[in-house]
Amino acid sequence: MFLKSLIIENNKTIIREILFNKGINLIVDETPTKDRTKSGNNVGKTTVLRLIDYCLGGAGKNIYQYPEFKNSSNTRIEKLFKIE
Repeated sequence: MFLKSLIIENNKTIIREILFNKGINLIVDETPTKDRTKSGNNVGKTTVLRLIDYCLGGAGKNIYQYPEFKNSSNTRIEKLFKIE
């Protein structure tokens, strides 16, 4: 199996598109900063892995609920997954 791309959209508006290459793919923070100690955080590495898990049949709950913070949840993202 080869994952070619991951497209995240809301109401047909593309929020983010990630293209993958055959072989190893790295998620790298390319935020321009002079202080190299302030990079790599909050670029979406874990979220991308959780979204791929969802696309491959995972429950999706781990996208908006963070098991490392016990019962902590991102309600904005949760609303995207739950139909009321």
